[in-house]
Amino acid sequence: MKLIQLNDIQLKMLIQSGDTPTDLTFIEHSIPPIHVLVRAMDLRYNRVDIIWALPYFIQTNTQIIGACGFKDAPKNSRIEIGYNVAPDAQGLGVTKKYLTAFTIRHLYDSGFLLQTKMTPL
Repeated sequence: MKLIQLNDIQLKMLIQSGDTPTDLTFIEHSIPPIHVLVRAMDLRYNRVDIIWALPYFIQTNTQIIGACGFKDAPKNSRIEIGYNVAPDAQGLGVTKKYLTAFTIRHLYDSGFLLQTKMTPL
């Protein structure tokens, strides 16, 4: 499995026409709801860094099975993550495995972990 970040063009295509990138295969219900895609585009228009704004597809072998991403940039030393996994792909351990790796990687790469004292909820 791997994570593939959407770019601005792919995000616009999904919002405007529902067209998926032609180089990827999607299983049914693997694309986030339209309000999630619109929120990501709004973040980009408000100049939020792509790390925080653009969603990531979750890919297994040759198929996209879901998506994950941050709901906004960090605020008050907190970050919220959203995700969806298509019903046919649930139960594979995707959420636990990839959201943990995704979160740690991006929070560290952005410097957020270095600037913030992490506290449990």
